[in-house]
Amino acid sequence: MQDKAFLLKNISSDIRALFHLLYLAGEQLHRVSPITIPQRAMLEALYNHGKQTIIQLAENRSVSRQFIQKNIEYLKKNGYVEIMGNPEHRRSFFIEITPQGKSTIMNMLNKEQELFTDLCGSFKESNLKNSLIVLGEFKKILKEYLIEK
Repeated sequence: MQDKAFLLKNISSDIRALFHLLYLAGEQLHRVSPITIPQRAMLEALYNHGKQTIIQLAENRSVSRQFIQKNIEYLKKNGYVEIMGNPEHRRSFFIEITPQGKSTIMNMLNKEQELFTDLCGSFKESNLKNSLIVLGEFKKILKEYLIEK
């Protein structure tokens, strides 16, 4: 059991290091964009999953509502998202991506895909598939653990 705990600790350390490298890569890829990396993530979530509330965006990203609110205000002010009424809850409105927001995130995702295409030759496909399985399990188990505590 100690060996598995040690491996999980090392995986966790590598995830943190990789997160920071991905953040840096995103900043370099999108250095001329007025969109920050956290705002990019919010646009991607809205693009992939449709309109969401501030609470939904915060819970899905595991960040505070205030952090989401601050970034959504910038995105709204600059035409990337719009605020929509929520018939089920008056105070919890929906955030929806605009055509400008869709165009922006599609351009960003295309640049990122070019990077991943350049990098993918360095990996065995089976290792990438196994990584997806392990990281998915790790995320699920950790989320359940946090909910129980």
